[in-house]
Amino acid sequence: MNNKILLNTGLFARRGSDVNEAIKKVSEHDVDGIEIGTSFLDVLVNFKLSQDGFKIIKKYKYLALHAPVNFFYRNDRYTAEVIDKLKQVASLLDAKYIVFHTHSIQDFQIFKECKLDCCLENDRDVHKVNADQMKKILDENPNFKFVLDTAHAMSHSEDEVKNLVKLLKDKIVAVHLSARVDDMDHIPLHLAQEKLEQLEPIKALDCPVVLECWHSYQDKVEEEIKFVRKWLDS
Repeated sequence: MNNKILLNTGLFARRGSDVNEAIKKVSEHDVDGIEIGTSFLDVLVNFKLSQDGFKIIKKYKYLALHAPVNFFYRNDRYTAEVIDKLKQVASLLDAKYIVFHTHSIQDFQIFKECKLDCCLENDRDVHKVNADQMKKILDENPNFKFVLDTAHAMSHSEDEVKNLVKLLKDKIVAVHLSARVDDMDHIPLHLAQEKLEQLEPIKALDCPVVLECWHSYQDKVEEEIKFVRKWLDS
């Protein structure tokens, strides 16, 4: 299966840094697309593509957007402004999806009339939403699709990736791929090969794979891309 491999700009950008520099760094690697990370609210509010940044993203057929995480989406004016900004950026990118962390949405009603390709991402076990509960939330909010975060799933149990694929396969539009080792999330797969068996179920999915590793693994990116491509085809 020839899954598209994406990188999230968050691998190369931290709070207050220039997203255009992160886009440039992503483009230096052999990937098929980019997930623009606006996980920090200030990155979204101040989002502005440079001319060079715009030229780079237009080379990719697959672009996606990660919405702010440490922000609670409520039925209020400020949330409406944040969603409007997300619409602007998504339109500029022609984004295939916008992904939200499930725990950050306090009022799903605000998305009922929102004409965005919205997805929910499964959270770590600390938020107490397992595969069965995730399915219930998505059944109640059919306008949302699903992005499976493997590291978050592994915090629940060794079977959680398998459970999410089994229950939500038809809803999954992308996978955030990394491992969890000794309570640490977002470890590159080539550094956590003892965990690969838990991740096998994602090979049954026909969707893009976003390599979502901590920014401290920047120098391991090229090795991870090669490893994951080979592993997915094995």
